[in-house]
Amino acid sequence: MSGLTMARLRQMASAASGRQRRLTIVSGPDGRRWAAWPYGAIELTDQHHGWLDRPLDGCYRMRTDGLARLECELSFGPALVQSEMLPILTATNRTAVVPTRWFYEDGLVVRRLLERSDGQHVVVDADMWRAWNVPVGGPVWQLGSRHGALVWASTATAPGVALLLPVRAEVVPVPPEVAEGVT
Repeated sequence: MSGLTMARLRQMASAASGRQRRLTIVSGPDGRRWAAWPYGAIELTDQHHGWLDRPLDGCYRMRTDGLARLECELSFGPALVQSEMLPILTATNRTAVVPTRWFYEDGLVVRRLLERSDGQHVVVDADMWRAWNVPVGGPVWQLGSRHGALVWASTATAPGVALLLPVRAEVVPVPPEVAEGVT
């Protein structure tokens, strides 16, 4: 997670919430601090939290001069992150995931194809994948089926430091070499 900078955090906020750069700051039950969006979350180290002037739990907009407090949306706030998202980071029914070199255009959205260690494929929004994977790096795991959340953790059983919800596509494309029978 050494790649998380303020610029990367802004990029994550932009990818998840557009020009408003909204984020929710939350304390986990173990005292770890998190930045979260409806699409995912990332742990904030003490240094990262300090960069943000140590905000209290709540909803914010990232500005160039710091955070501006916002009223939380009814459907997403610190309580939901604590009860629904953070427990996902400790789940251990994980399958290793690696990115392939393939991208797919779906209308105006570009999606990245990932391959699971069980041979299944999953697609994620390419901008979201880049925003999360670059600052976090390291092994990526998917919880349960190909519709489960992606979790970055050092091992299959270690607590996660970031999570991202994948795109739930009805049909997941396969790499062209598999589709054409090339080995």
